[in-house]
Amino acid sequence: MSSNNAAGSTHRPAWLYFIAVMLAYAVVILTAKTPPHLLDYPDWVYQGVLFHGVITGHPFSGYSLKPYPVPNSLTTVGLGLLDTIFSWQVAARLWICLYLALATFATLMLSRSLAPLHSRVII
Repeated sequence: MSSNNAAGSTHRPAWLYFIAVMLAYAVVILTAKTPPHLLDYPDWVYQGVLFHGVITGHPFSGYSLKPYPVPNSLTTVGLGLLDTIFSWQVAARLWICLYLALATFATLMLSRSLAPLHSRVII
């Protein structure tokens, strides 16, 4: 058995643990009675609901979307689109779970790309 295979098998339980923790976060977010306590969460949901109103032809009078690109613009669009299928409450929670899934995938890909550079996997 090569040292590379041995190192990979040693760190596999750490990845399984990491994925299990992220799945547990998603379950808590989807089943909790209160919304997630994230600093920007209310603004994300607000902008997503406004965007949904715009794309469905029912804009809210007196309210407008932020007319400039902001870091959360993808969130506004994502929530607005999810809101066409789900209620705004479910869409907002699903967006956070999608965000967690993409963060998990990105972390996995980064770790795999850095593994050849180091003798051990970074976690």
